[in-house]
Amino acid sequence: MKRREFLRQSARVGILTAMAGGVVLLASKNRIDWTCTENKTCKACTKYASCDLDQAIGNRKNEKG
Repeated sequence: MKRREFLRQSARVGILTAMAGGVVLLASKNRIDWTCTENKTCKACTKYASCDLDQAIGNRKNEKG
């Protein structure tokens, strides 16, 4: 392997490792906000019918039942 290819490959692997580590770090510290960003009230949200959040699913089940 040539020196230039080695350096490029090393940089790519380093960047991917840093990105994966950042995702793990943020997820482990719970800094990623998994809440709906469209609207604070579920029923007024434009994505309410197809939303996969537990709160929206629970609200839809309560409406049917």
